[in-house]
Amino acid sequence: MQYRIYKDDVKIKETTSRQVEITGLKPKTTYTLGVSAYNGLRESTRAMITMTTRGLVMIVDKALQVDSEVTFEYLEYPFGVVPFGTEPAGMFGGGNRQTLQGKVVSVSNGQSRVELKNSFDKLSDELKLVTNLQIPGINLVANSSNFKNLNGWTDTNTVGQPYLGKHPFWKNNTENMLIISNKSTTREVTVGSDRFRVKPNTIYTISFSGFHNYALASYDVYFLARMHTSQASWTEAILPIASQKLSNSGVVNKSVSFNTGNNDEGYIRFDNNATIQEGVSADLYLANIKVEEGSQATPWTPARKDIYGTDQIDNNYSAFDSYKAIYLK
Repeated sequence: MQYRIYKDDVKIKETTSRQVEITGLKPKTTYTLGVSAYNGLRESTRAMITMTTRGLVMIVDKALQVDSEVTFEYLEYPFGVVPFGTEPAGMFGGGNRQTLQGKVVSVSNGQSRVELKNSFDKLSDELKLVTNLQIPGINLVANSSNFKNLNGWTDTNTVGQPYLGKHPFWKNNTENMLIISNKSTTREVTVGSDRFRVKPNTIYTISFSGFHNYALASYDVYFLARMHTSQASWTEAILPIASQKLSNSGVVNKSVSFNTGNNDEGYIRFDNNATIQEGVSADLYLANIKVEEGSQATPWTPARKDIYGTDQIDNNYSAFDSYKAIYLK
């Protein structure tokens, strides 16, 4: 006996099995199928079957409450078809923004399966949402090269201020660098980044490209750390680079690793310690600044916030599927 299966009065399958797989259906959509028996001569009256497909399932790397409802935000980044970190500037915020609702259907081994309640099919099924802290190679420092402004960088004293400028040593004088100048022989000029989240007691690597003029006495690099619940600016000063120099004749690519200690956030601070002659400007030039998890420096890339223009980074959950992204709100 053969069985014929119809959808919208169009035969889509013919089989001798009592079990059949039907592909090409949209998620969270109701279909009415017709099934008839055919003996080679005559076809029976169709029996009608109504069915609803399940929604796409997102895997969130976090234990959520079963049967609870959560909200996702979907965005498309039109130029994201190129590798992450190389998208053209100006695509901040994405497009085709949609809010999606989901229901937690199960939790196992610290991961939650969340079924979308919408009839939505623009992402892969069982896409895994993780935090930036779980993705190797992610740069945690925003606005860290090819500077257009000083957003995310703050002078932490009143002796001097950072500024932007070009130099023949760097990209043939075509890209701005972060410049920290100091005319004092006794007081340092310090510049700090925005805070970012890290894993406690974990190895991270800071890397950057830089140089200075002849007048620089030395420079330091700190990771000023705390627990995110602390009200203090920082509670532990970690010093990966102390009283060192780069070069006054060309670019040096520098990297060093450090342990975050019992802290889950912090910021990096560059110190121009002094000039060798009072009143003469000691200039420290910096670019391609990167902080990433692990003991090896990888090539510089922008921070996720620089690429996608979203604050939903670091400790929030997200997934990327080609040029499309979904965030757990």
